[in-house]
Amino acid sequence: MRLGGPGRVSAGPVGIAGECATILPMSDRPAVRYSRRRMFGGLVALAAAALLIVGSFLTWASASQPSAEEFEEVPMTVTTSATISGMGSVSLDLEVADAPPSFPQLDGAYLDQEASEGEEHTRMSGIWTVVFGALIAVGAVGLLVQRLAGASAFLVSLVALAALLAVIVFFTDPLAAVTSGSIGDSASGDFAAGVGLWLVLIGAVLGLVAGAVSVRRPRVA
Repeated sequence: MRLGGPGRVSAGPVGIAGECATILPMSDRPAVRYSRRRMFGGLVALAAAALLIVGSFLTWASASQPSAEEFEEVPMTVTTSATISGMGSVSLDLEVADAPPSFPQLDGAYLDQEASEGEEHTRMSGIWTVVFGALIAVGAVGLLVQRLAGASAFLVSLVALAALLAVIVFFTDPLAAVTSGSIGDSASGDFAAGVGLWLVLIGAVLGLVAGAVSVRRPRVA
């Protein structure tokens, strides 16, 4: 600051630079925070997309049912386990406890045949969560590269909400989610939600969090 004459005071280069260094960063802070928030939202959305896609190929419904059997008047316990993935693939396993030495070895080919027959009555509900995951991944890329970030944030939010509603429906009856009505009504055993269904649920929730973080604008001080 320097004196410009009687009664006049003018700001010098140093004073102006100091004022700009103080004012401009303050005005830019909301935009910087918003950009960083969207970057963070993009990373979370990318993780959500990965969980949705990976979980679609893992177990959605699983059951294990023990039963008391006899072989040559020797009591034994036979446990039948079944798992069905989000893409409709079936896996069967049979375990025998306390069997006598003369009990024949289990034929794996028989179980594979039974699983193949079971897959004729399953459906690929996981394709929906794959599509949801792919759309969220597109939105995540938009947030990370800061291109159409606003539209990307809304895309992530809407798709994650749709995914969450769909997964909640799947959770109400995991067996019905991956099988046709006939096998779902006649299948024995208590089928519970598998790890894949839990992963897609977590992915949908993370997608909502990512969308909320990315859409919400920070307050301007």
